[in-house]
Amino acid sequence: MRVAIACLGSRGDALPLVEIARRLRDAGHEVAFGCNPDVASVVQRCGFDPIVYTSLDIKEFLSSEEGRRSFFEGGTVAQLRTLGGLYDRFSADVDSGLIALCRGADCVIVGRVLQEKVAIITAGTGTPVVSVHTFPCSPDAAVANPLVGPGPQRLRYPLSKLTYYLLDLGVDVSTLPNMRSLARRIGYPHRMLRPSTAFRRSDHLIVETFGTALVPLNKRADPACRRIGFIRPAAQHVSALSADLARWIGEDDKPLIYLGFGSMPVPELGRLIAEFDGICAVRGYRAVVATGWSAANPIAAQSNRIWLEPEVDHAALFPYCTALVHHGGAGTVATAAASGKPSVVCSHGFDQYFWGLTLRRLGVGELVPRPALSAGVIADAIELVRTAPVQRAAERLAARMHDDLDGADEFMSVLHEMMANRKRQATRAPSC
Repeated sequence: MRVAIACLGSRGDALPLVEIARRLRDAGHEVAFGCNPDVASVVQRCGFDPIVYTSLDIKEFLSSEEGRRSFFEGGTVAQLRTLGGLYDRFSADVDSGLIALCRGADCVIVGRVLQEKVAIITAGTGTPVVSVHTFPCSPDAAVANPLVGPGPQRLRYPLSKLTYYLLDLGVDVSTLPNMRSLARRIGYPHRMLRPSTAFRRSDHLIVETFGTALVPLNKRADPACRRIGFIRPAAQHVSALSADLARWIGEDDKPLIYLGFGSMPVPELGRLIAEFDGICAVRGYRAVVATGWSAANPIAAQSNRIWLEPEVDHAALFPYCTALVHHGGAGTVATAAASGKPSVVCSHGFDQYFWGLTLRRLGVGELVPRPALSAGVIADAIELVRTAPVQRAAERLAARMHDDLDGADEFMSVLHEMMANRKRQATRAPSC
């Protein structure tokens, strides 16, 4: 089977798809992996030759002055508008790359952001589309849409359905011109009124990859939607803990804090680290800091209280920690919850506020929105999650997370079931 995998997003968006690609390759399937340039190195590190089908560099944009001003200084609606404008700007080359990627594929696996484009491209061939959702996207979800602001996220079902309908309508309106252009280009066989309709009309399956320990099952079952566990990379995209880091951790029994914001660039991270180093001296912490996509001044940490790394293996490090300070990406949240350690989620955008709110509601974390981000606020939140009730709650959650960590195996089973059913339907003899 030839499988095309289409990704457009950050490193956290790419990693579950890379693990799917690895499993498919190991099972003997041919895999073509398309992505944006800033995650190509992650794909290569896991043994694939990526097809870079766009010049859109999300890391470069988020790290730029324009990105910081237009994305990080506004609310959720402003962030969505910024991303919409960014995707519009690069739509033509994304479309060309996707058309080439999907040509000749027996199945296309795609992230949420590209599912409508892929549905339009594959409509003529009837190629099945599997869309991987790493956070709730269905109106039947038991929670409000993670991409809306903090206020609407208080809504409960069935009122929460409105948050999905309204956001989908807004996205349809903003993307309609580009989607119509793509539809004309490939000869889409239907009238294009709403892009979301193209996906619903396609031969598709939605796979929600966030288990049930953190998010309850949807209120209504849908045969075209399956819930599985988190897809965590088995092939390491970063090195295991170095001997030097392991030795440093073992040298002292002071509480160890993890601090890292993944693909979310933090302006003046060096100053934040220096301020946090001072707090560590007063409160008796030590910290491992993963700089990720942020630029950190090399002199940010000169004491023995802070260990600075570009990236660390979360699954290997987190069990040593007392508290985990992170941006709240779905993959990091899963690893944090599975480790039995409480979190301080410093949300920057996208679904991160939702995941921070979820951990706080479960009694295993605190939430610090980006505008409030400072070393002092982080330290105060750490003290809140270090309490015995929170620590015990985190340990109980880790036990419940056990069944939510086999998403890669579950995905392969779901995919093979889908393709087998489709093959049976295609070869079924007509009734007399």
